[in-house]
Amino acid sequence: MMIEVVEPAICELVISSYDGELDKDDNSYCGQGIATMDNECIYDGDFFKGMPHGQGLFTWPDGVSFSGSFVKGIISGVGEYNWPDGSAYEGEVLNGRRHGTGIHTCSSDQVYEGEWKNGKRHGKGRLFYNSAKTCVYEGYWMEGLRHHYGIMKYASGNMYEGEWTKDKKNGKGCVVWHT
Repeated sequence: MMIEVVEPAICELVISSYDGELDKDDNSYCGQGIATMDNECIYDGDFFKGMPHGQGLFTWPDGVSFSGSFVKGIISGVGEYNWPDGSAYEGEVLNGRRHGTGIHTCSSDQVYEGEWKNGKRHGKGRLFYNSAKTCVYEGYWMEGLRHHYGIMKYASGNMYEGEWTKDKKNGKGCVVWHT
């Protein structure tokens, strides 16, 4: 399950109420505070010059939350997303999207550990398809799809090692059948 975050730029949201510290010079939000947005999102954390900046917790009305780093009102750095269905992502983020290295655990027992780019699996990574971790793909990804070289091990013991193109076995490869 690939879930995109809707509002990475927290600074674009309108704050309807604020409880917290204010800058003594310009009266802007500064230090610790809790802000409720006009769309019912809530941010609880560090502010600087009127924007979320530092560590905080942002919660959307649908129950999705992000806990981690904010830079000038944008989710960026390291943190953890949690979804109401039990899915979670822990790792690096840039502009509100998974970007860098991280682990995404789905409610369907799938677990991806590896590299991300703009919210999609991209680079080297490993995807476990079941909780027993007996069905796994380890290799390269491009824009969310298995691509280039990888090894797919199946719960049956069968295995494919070789080339992939856009999530399909393609090119040179070897299949090993478990008997």
